[in-house]
Amino acid sequence: MNLMNIMKDEALGEAILYCFTKAYGKVDLPLYDVVLPLLYNDTFREEITQHTSLKEVISACLKKDRLFIADMNKNMTDYKTTTSQALGMAMVHGYITYVNESGKNKGVANASKIVDINEAEMLADMLKGLSKEEVLSLFQVPDKRIVILQRNSVGTDIDMRAFESLGHVTVYSNTLQDEVKERIQDAEIVITNKNLMNAQVLEGTSVELICLTATGFNNVDLDYCKAHHIEVRNVKGYSTDTVAQHTLTLALNLLEHIPVYDRYIKEGTYSNEGNFSYFNEVFHDLSSLKWGIVGLGNIGKRVAEIVTTFGAEVQYFSTTCKNTSTDYNQVDFDTLLKTSDIISLHCPLNEQTKGLFNRVAIAKMKDNAILINVARGNIVDEEAVKDAIKLHQLGGIGFDVFKEEPMLKDNPLLKLKDYDNVILTPHIAWASIEARKRCVDEVYLNVQAYLLHQKRNNVV
Repeated sequence: MNLMNIMKDEALGEAILYCFTKAYGKVDLPLYDVVLPLLYNDTFREEITQHTSLKEVISACLKKDRLFIADMNKNMTDYKTTTSQALGMAMVHGYITYVNESGKNKGVANASKIVDINEAEMLADMLKGLSKEEVLSLFQVPDKRIVILQRNSVGTDIDMRAFESLGHVTVYSNTLQDEVKERIQDAEIVITNKNLMNAQVLEGTSVELICLTATGFNNVDLDYCKAHHIEVRNVKGYSTDTVAQHTLTLALNLLEHIPVYDRYIKEGTYSNEGNFSYFNEVFHDLSSLKWGIVGLGNIGKRVAEIVTTFGAEVQYFSTTCKNTSTDYNQVDFDTLLKTSDIISLHCPLNEQTKGLFNRVAIAKMKDNAILINVARGNIVDEEAVKDAIKLHQLGGIGFDVFKEEPMLKDNPLLKLKDYDNVILTPHIAWASIEARKRCVDEVYLNVQAYLLHQKRNNVV
């Protein structure tokens, strides 16, 4: 309603309370406290015209705005003074009078020329027969204790207040492993990223649900959780486009020697040369190359789709031997290693893939091949990669993941910091602002579904 969008002052509040009273009949004075907080909320006002019960409206509002309940609980307090002032003005102007009925003061509407406000009348119909306490009970958060152990793992710029509508939330910026057990001791729901959730920390706790802000669940003892009826839920697909984008970014920067050209100009060499171009570094059209993919899951497929539009020939190796996609040429591991110009890793870390790219495998690759790892650090032998780069047995590497994260100071890859054909990024391939928002949204929906006794993204 345009008027409400323009101004939420005493005069408007007075008109809303009058129209509410006229439609309701005799209003218990405490009930007025919920009227303005509800009708001053834009989402609530939009949805009230679409539903017939207050519960339906609240449910619809939560689908649109996950902060709805948190905001409403705040507004129930913030608008008390506004409500009192609006009621006082309505009495002064004679729009509303009080009557005493069975020892209770109630508001009654008098005749007035105030124009009808449809939303106020609809709200009156929905609240008939309900006390203020009964209305407020619809905005109470579930009696569950939620602990967020690694809030910073999704970035401090991501709003996580919505979880306050799902339970009593305790938030930690980060949690060291030896702090986990104490922090989750009384929690029913634990949200984490990389903390180890095993028998040692879970034994004797009240944990019912573990939600991961990640797809991988190697850090959770699934056997223990299953035996102790602890549900585990992850998130999927939130970063597919983002990781594919980063994969291409790493590969193209290496393929076209962008770090070399950037340094060539910034060091002033270009300004002192007579040539308008620089040909010392040879690069190739992507359309002339063969791109090998290890792990043709959602991310692998997205990378394949993108590089195909560049004209590259795609081939893939299935680490499980279960992928039978005919969209691209499936080859054995040796063939992939020996014939690919670029290899990107998109497979999970498991017993089959741990150390897959060891010295023997790397030795089979072309000496000008580019290796991209956006999967897991332990899939690659970092020492072997370091040696291969130094011996010119690899054309370049672009790594976003490492054996230890944060990277240890003695990581062998740090010995390549002066190499232009080495690009290292701090596990951010997944982390666009859009992907991080999707990740948190998915975790929220996982917790909400659990409270509604629904399965969603269950690992256990």
